[in-house]
Amino acid sequence: MTKTSKVTKSTPPTLTQARSLIDGCRNIGDVLGQGHHWVQRSYLPALRRLAKARSRADRRAGARGYELLGGLHDLNGAPRAAIRAYQRSLQLQPKGARAWRAIACMLENLGHFQRARHALLKAEALDPDDGLVTADLERIDWALFHPCPVLFEEGSVPLEVSEALAAGRYAKGQELLGRKRSTRVRQLRARIHGARGEVDGVVRQWTVIANGKGPVHPQHADWFYALQGPAAADARLWRVMLWKIRPKLDGGSFNYSESLWDVDVPMAKRFELHSRCELARCEGDVEALLALAAKYPTWREPGQHALRLGDSTKVIALKGRKA
Repeated sequence: MTKTSKVTKSTPPTLTQARSLIDGCRNIGDVLGQGHHWVQRSYLPALRRLAKARSRADRRAGARGYELLGGLHDLNGAPRAAIRAYQRSLQLQPKGARAWRAIACMLENLGHFQRARHALLKAEALDPDDGLVTADLERIDWALFHPCPVLFEEGSVPLEVSEALAAGRYAKGQELLGRKRSTRVRQLRARIHGARGEVDGVVRQWTVIANGKGPVHPQHADWFYALQGPAAADARLWRVMLWKIRPKLDGGSFNYSESLWDVDVPMAKRFELHSRCELARCEGDVEALLALAAKYPTWREPGQHALRLGDSTKVIALKGRKA
């Protein structure tokens, strides 16, 4: 039987709740790190609430929130969804030069250089002193008359599946993938399973990826859709990550807890530590969490998980030893 966690509609947030939630998101990482289900259940309703508010301060906060949403879609490989978010930001704050520059970047990544130039001129008119806009215009002017590679190929399966995911069109994403079986396709398929809350599907796809040939290159969207949310509570997933994916890593875009970045270790080691911590959390292994907390005192999450799972006196004693 497939493990499924349905995303149910919750009560719309109050204006105070919406303000608090959006104010707590300082950067894209704060949104990305919460995962797809949290964005659907909490972040988007809060943004919509602020967008309907009358005060200028609330609308400015909403505009900033939509900018972060655009950046999130950008990281997840959905530039058209990012453009829609930036346009929503501009509806709330028409003089947002950064949003116009971000739109230009997305259009450039899609190969729409003339439209990107138009967006940059809008940004320049709003903020003439922004040197980054000047540099972007120079690059776009070059691209208009010289062959240039683009980041996203219009009509490509990865792009269209990513856009379908961003729009919540999961069935469309599955249809686009068909019966293809490459590692890239399986990563996309795992994201769809994750968005749907289908834990067994996520574990199955990553197990097949782990048992295949060649290196594995995780991306931000893998974390956002598949490796957070319901699937993150399944120990099977982290056993696969720790013992089979870790040895095959070839770079990748990771979304670790903020304090793990303070641990001075190589990237592959950081992936291992994250996987060990998540596995211990899923298995309720308080001793393993305490051991990680003792070895890496600047890393907060192991101790926090141990405190939620186990005897608080052990955690307090550990903190006493650190002091």
